[in-house]
Amino acid sequence: MPRSSSRRGRDRYPCDFGEPYFLYDGPRRLFSYPQAEFEYWSEHIWRGFDGAVGKLAELGGQRERSPKETHEAYRDRVRQRIDLRYVVTKNTMRGLSYDLAVLHANYIIDRRLRGNAAICAFQEALADLIESVRMFWRESSKQLGLSCRKQEKGGIDFVRPFHEVATDLRALLASCREAKEDPSAGTQIPDPTVVPAPSADGGRPRRGSIQACRECTRPSPQDRAILDRLCRIHPAVLGICLDCS
Repeated sequence: MPRSSSRRGRDRYPCDFGEPYFLYDGPRRLFSYPQAEFEYWSEHIWRGFDGAVGKLAELGGQRERSPKETHEAYRDRVRQRIDLRYVVTKNTMRGLSYDLAVLHANYIIDRRLRGNAAICAFQEALADLIESVRMFWRESSKQLGLSCRKQEKGGIDFVRPFHEVATDLRALLASCREAKEDPSAGTQIPDPTVVPAPSADGGRPRRGSIQACRECTRPSPQDRAILDRLCRIHPAVLGICLDCS
């Protein structure tokens, strides 16, 4: 099915240094149906994060104390390795949560669900999504020799990324509904089958760029902050809004 060249990637949600993500990475791919795209990226995400944990487990260096290494130096080296694993594991689970949340939000929009139906569909998937991340975290922690209790005390959070994306999705749907009901909206509806010509940078808008629907809405300065946040979920904000697509 045709895709707008302004489709946004997962990196619209900022990642801390060293935080992995696998959603929409690599070259652009085209899919015939939303379900095919959803299944491909779901498998890609889980395979990517499973490999990331495996690499972290292998990254340990020498585990036994060297003949000339003091006991204090050995303890410091082991502590640094474990501390690194805790930090990387926390970032990894955060990246996994954002990947799954954004993927499901896009899948709901691509299925043309709107309003309460779209919100309910996302909310219904939340429990299973969060539990899948939690189970992966426990298995990964066991593989890496990390304490789950210590990580919980350290503030590891699987829920916040999902709730953040849910809030953005709700605001996006409300924004497009209000734009459709606005009597001052434009009268011409753009053809959703027309794909804009790619630009010099491959057709991808620059990071941080904001552009509302060409026909149905004109953002006020107060709306620009929320629009920048909304476009992280779906490219519709940047070209053709949900109700024009």
